[in-house]
Amino acid sequence: MKECILGISSFGHDTSACLVNALNGEIIFASAQERYSNIKYDDSIPFYTINECLKIAEKLNFKIIKATISCNYKLFLGNYLFSRIEEIVEDKKLSTEILSLLKNNLGSSKYYNKFSLTKNFLDNFFSNNEKKLSNKKINNLKNIITWYFNWSIKHKKIENLLQKFIGKIELVRINHHLSHAASAYFSSGFDEANIIVMDGQGEEETITIYNASNRNLNLISRSIWPNSLGIFYLEGTKVLGYSLGDEYKVMGMSAYGKPTYQKALEKSFNINKNGELTINETDYLGFCEIKDTGHRSIYFKEKIKKNFKNIKNNNFEQNHFDFASSLQNTVENIGVNLSEWAFEKTKKNKICLSGGVALNGLMNNKILKSNNFSDAFVYPASGDDGTSVGSALYYLHQNKNFKFVNKKISTCFYGFKEKLNLERDKKILKGLNVEVKKNIQKFVASKLSESFVVAIYDSNLGSEFGPRSLGSRSILANPVNPKMKEILNRKIKLREPFRPFAPVCLDDDVKDFFEVKCESNFMLFICEAKKEKKHLIPSVVHADNTARVQSVSKKNKNLFKILEEFKLKTGIPVLINTSFNIGGEAIVNSVEDAILSFKKMDIDYLVIDDYLISKQNEEIIKNIDTTTFIKNRKLRFQKINKFPTVNISYYNSNFYAYIFPYLKRKIKEKLTNKKFI
Repeated sequence: MKECILGISSFGHDTSACLVNALNGEIIFASAQERYSNIKYDDSIPFYTINECLKIAEKLNFKIIKATISCNYKLFLGNYLFSRIEEIVEDKKLSTEILSLLKNNLGSSKYYNKFSLTKNFLDNFFSNNEKKLSNKKINNLKNIITWYFNWSIKHKKIENLLQKFIGKIELVRINHHLSHAASAYFSSGFDEANIIVMDGQGEEETITIYNASNRNLNLISRSIWPNSLGIFYLEGTKVLGYSLGDEYKVMGMSAYGKPTYQKALEKSFNINKNGELTINETDYLGFCEIKDTGHRSIYFKEKIKKNFKNIKNNNFEQNHFDFASSLQNTVENIGVNLSEWAFEKTKKNKICLSGGVALNGLMNNKILKSNNFSDAFVYPASGDDGTSVGSALYYLHQNKNFKFVNKKISTCFYGFKEKLNLERDKKILKGLNVEVKKNIQKFVASKLSESFVVAIYDSNLGSEFGPRSLGSRSILANPVNPKMKEILNRKIKLREPFRPFAPVCLDDDVKDFFEVKCESNFMLFICEAKKEKKHLIPSVVHADNTARVQSVSKKNKNLFKILEEFKLKTGIPVLINTSFNIGGEAIVNSVEDAILSFKKMDIDYLVIDDYLISKQNEEIIKNIDTTTFIKNRKLRFQKINKFPTVNISYYNSNFYAYIFPYLKRKIKEKLTNKKFI
């Protein structure tokens, strides 16, 4: 029987699961939970997706020999917590004792509740050290321990739940940042490279830099909480009225502004001789503590926030765009400076990028354009979803019984597959015309040239792994039409008018139209359009003359053929490719998702393999509002999901700190109903 590894990401948002072939390291299946649930950035333990993995392994005759999780709960009790304890206690020896006490009790303890009337191991320790510790110090210690010890306990309990769910398969924990690093490096095809991981936070790390050679990952620099580039960008995103996951909107906004706040923001940042990022308090940026926890995080001070009040319905003014530009430029420069430090340290001229910040295509391209690097690779699922694959690949790397070649991937269609079944899907096809079309790619290219909009669902490919539609579940349009961006944003995607659309281009023609230095198979490098060609494709060139280009090879068979036919028809090897979804929902996953979305959206044609689907009349798109439509897709999942929904971020680290003082609040009700963590 063939052997494989089950990889799991259940750290926070963007949970996922995957299967990796133990013989060659190839991905058998990988999907984020959100593709099924339609909850963007889904933060629930991915029981449903794991179960899909178990079924696929059985169907394909694979034996799951190990499971990995991209989190090591023990690492929350690390250097940063020690530094905070020492800051309070002002005694290194006593601080070491306290941290050791926490580690020794991690295996047997429940959540620490500082309001409990029953004495526990910490209360006994504090009683025995009353002469060394004042009441104020004890209270401050309880606050900080409430957060970090409970964070460890929470993830330990998540691990226990997962172990129970998968039964006798041993679950191996892998450091979160190592999982990020492995996902990029072992998919890059590079033998030697620098790897930079940048995200909000791992267990305690926020940025890590690795020197990779011969499939070995050597850590050469680590920045720890609260020095987080990811949280800096997130907090700036919140200043503009957005939330987690909307950072790419700010990136789009930045093209319309000037970096008037950049110098003030950059005063907070420093990269030391060890490649560590540190953030210092200034008039604009500071650190605040979450009440009753001692947990510090970055925040923007009122001096800057007062300039961005009363944002309603995305009615932005010029200073909002200027702030977005300042945020973006600051992140780009820090990314470049970190990459320069890595190059000077290793002299390696190839680089891998991963972590949520690596979804910032402008930063990625600026790093690539520096004189240090000949090539770069960014993992398509650079967010936390990709760490399921990374943890599995890292386990295979560690285990000497498995030897696989580090191959460069050019596609990532690892997710759910489903064929259209006319009998099964008869009910949802009501009101639609369905016909089999010969040479359907030629037909699609012809309609696109006439500025019709076409959605494609390629059932020969799985759903894309990562946040971008790359030709498996996509909406295609004509980039030559200068009004197409406005049409798509207003009528179809229902989103902000300033947001750009991405071009897809035949791989042999990419460098004729775009200033791209390397392959860009996953839309993760935002480069400049060629000045002499940009007038030919106005709807994919952003206000700052940039484009988030995807190069398409013959491996992406259907999209490649459509592009070829469009080039024959128009002379242009470029199309608009945007995700097949309405703003606010996840990309379509199943055939049912695709058909119902097509019915709702103002799209002219839906193509599922050789089936051409069109609407019998336009009234069909007016029968349901968008909010209800998105809710209904979520309800469809809830009907088939037989597993408990356990939201990781709801059970946050200070959850039990609030039980006694706020017993009458809704928390009590939720505790009663959800006994999983």
